[in-house]
Amino acid sequence: TDIYFEVGRKGLTDEAKSILAAQADILKKNGDWGLLIQGYTDQQGSASYNKKLGLKRAETVKTELLNAGVEAAMLVQRIPFGREGVQKAVECLAAG
Repeated sequence: TDIYFEVGRKGLTDEAKSILAAQADILKKNGDWGLLIQGYTDQQGSASYNKKLGLKRAETVKTELLNAGVEAAMLVQRIPFGREGVQKAVECLAAG
């Protein structure tokens, strides 16, 4: 499920909070599932800025899910996406 943020922001909108609450309910009912959280940005700003922002966004989503009662073990990894993030995701998935 995609969660959208305002440009240059890491805070969740009310709509995003509602989506994450529904996702948390699904995860809590399926305790054997895992979730990979990926933080994306647009192409505005430098690669360094976008990497940091992507990680902050992923951390924001993680925190919201934990606050909703999702077990930390279900939240596999937070990956800021950009050129480096794609390679890291491939490595993470290959490692199992």
